[in-house]
Amino acid sequence: MDPIATKNLPPMERAQLLAATRQFDGALEEFEKIVGDAAFAKKNEIQWGKAVRHAFTIAVRVKKDPVRALALMDQIALLPQLPGFYSGHIPAWKKSLQEWKEEQGKVFNTEEGLFMEAMRLTKAAKDMQEYPLDHSGDVLYMRSSAILHELLTKYPDGKRKSEALLLAGTAYDLLDDRLVSPLPELYYEGCIRNSPHSEIAEKCYSRFEQNVLFGYTGSGGTFVPEDVLSVMNELRNLAHMKKP
Repeated sequence: MDPIATKNLPPMERAQLLAATRQFDGALEEFEKIVGDAAFAKKNEIQWGKAVRHAFTIAVRVKKDPVRALALMDQIALLPQLPGFYSGHIPAWKKSLQEWKEEQGKVFNTEEGLFMEAMRLTKAAKDMQEYPLDHSGDVLYMRSSAILHELLTKYPDGKRKSEALLLAGTAYDLLDDRLVSPLPELYYEGCIRNSPHSEIAEKCYSRFEQNVLFGYTGSGGTFVPEDVLSVMNELRNLAHMKKP
C-alpha cells in the first residue's frame, strides 16, 4: 500500500485499512498510538475502545506476542480516565498474558496436539468466567481460536474437524459482536454439515439456534425471517440423530 495514499487519513481509518489489508505490523503500531492518546480516549471513547480491541487481537491472535500485549495493558492502565469495562478486566488479562509468557516454547505438530491445547485453553477460559458474557477469559479464547484456525488449515478433513468448529464457534460467541457478526453461526453450521445426525451436530445446532434467536429478538418479541427459518429447519433435520 502506498504510504502517501494513507498519510492523510484519520488515524483510526489508517489503522483499520492496514489491518484489513493484512499489514499487521503497521496496523498494530497505529492502533497502539491511538490507545496511548489520552485526549482521543476522552473525546472518542467508543472508537478508542475499538482500537484497544484491534490492537489486543493483533498482538495476541496474530503476532502471538504476550510481551507486546502486556505492554499494551500497561499503556492502557496509565490513562487518567479508563472505562469500567477495561479497568475491570485488565487484571485477568494480565494474569493470562503473564502465564502465557512463562509457558512459551510449546510446539504442537499434530492435529491431536493442537486440538488438546485448544481444549485446555477453552476450559481455562470458561473457568475464569463468572457469567456467560464475562470477558475475563478473552486472552485464552483468542489463543484458542488462533490454534483452531491453524488446526482447520493444516487438517481440513481431520478427525477433529467438527469438534474444532464447535470450539471456534464458542470462542467467537464471546469475541465477536453477535448482533452484527455471523461468524459463530458459520462455524456451527460447518460443524453440523460435516457430522450430520451425530451428538456433536446436535450440540452445534443448539448453539446455532440460540444465536439466531438472540439476534432476532427485541423488545417486541422474536421475529425470524422465513429464509432464516428455512435454514434452521434444514440444519435441525441434519443435526437430529437418527434412531437405530
